Amino acid sequence: MSAAIDTVLDDAGVSNRAIREFVQEWATITTPERVQVVGADDDQRLIAEALDAGELLRAGDGRCYARSHVKDTARSEERTVVATARESDHGIYNNWRPAAKKS
Repeated sequence: MSAAIDTVLDDAGVSNRAIREFVQEWATITTPERVQVVGADDDQRLIAEALDAGELLRAGDGRCYARSHVKDTARSEERTVVATARESDHGIYNNWRPAAKKS
């Protein structure tokens, strides 16, 4: 995969040696299926792919959101507050408060 990564980085014009070494190192560690160099021009494509994969959900006109996994405990639950109209929407790992309540 090392040669393939070099080709991707070459095609994207990445010449910084430290960046190239970093990408190579992490590709070795994580063994991805592919490596891509993306920029702002790729935003709409990436959003569409994430929507198609169910990683993002639509939240109105031109808006999307992502949910954390219900068993995600890599955050401070005691400080996580979800404000919704219905208490049942808060999930088992979140604190809840009414959305209408001011801070």
